[in-house]
Amino acid sequence: MGGSDYTIKVDDVTLSYLKDHSNRGECSHRNRIISLDNSQSPQDFSETFIHECCHAVDTIYCNDELSEWQVRGIASGFHQILESLGVRFVK
Repeated sequence: MGGSDYTIKVDDVTLSYLKDHSNRGECSHRNRIISLDNSQSPQDFSETFIHECCHAVDTIYCNDELSEWQVRGIASGFHQILESLGVRFVK
């Protein structure tokens, strides 16, 4: 995103960290890492990936101006579109 490669982390250490913080995913633009809870259903995993990508896009292009509520809405909208087209991001 934004011309940078991101690492996607879905290992057991990442899962433990996310569960400890009650998160399904997390995006660190500074480290260019997207961490995802791999225990989610395939549909939820895909939606979480899209959500965290929206956070990265917000950081890169919008200077972190979007609220969590706005990111959630945009991500859900994209997820619905992609699912209806048969596109799902899988673990």
